[in-house]
Amino acid sequence: MAIPIKTIGVKVSYAFEETAGTRPTTGYKVFPMIKEVPEMNPTPDMLDTTSMDNLEFTTGVQGLKSLDVLTFTAGFSQDLYDMYNAASTGIMAQWSAAKADGKAMYLCVDIPGLEEICYLSVEPSNLGLPPMSTNSIVDVSLYFTPVSEPIWASDPTYAE
Repeated sequence: MAIPIKTIGVKVSYAFEETAGTRPTTGYKVFPMIKEVPEMNPTPDMLDTTSMDNLEFTTGVQGLKSLDVLTFTAGFSQDLYDMYNAASTGIMAQWSAAKADGKAMYLCVDIPGLEEICYLSVEPSNLGLPPMSTNSIVDVSLYFTPVSEPIWASDPTYAE
């Protein structure tokens, strides 16, 4: 009997390549207070194969899937702000240095109950000012542009 997967305990983390072209397996830092992970299983494009002998329906073959910019939702906090903006250790400073060295940033979505983890090479966007309303918790959108296909692999080692 299959055991349903719960969102309790899901971790979203990131790490930068130590060696260009080699996905990091250690040093992943967990984002605080992630509340929503975007869909990463889009519908494939349909490549049209319809010909003149089709009389009622179009026909096709499966094409590529298109991942748009990924939007993760997190609770806005000083810890998250610092994770992005710290002068030399923040995501944006590390991204700038990594990009200059031809290295990539990886996101990792770790779902308890699954034997493998989803990894994806991304480019981060700067953290902006989130929307706010009276008497509410402040959430922020974290934007990442995918630069590789998602891959499934073994668990990472997390940074302390």
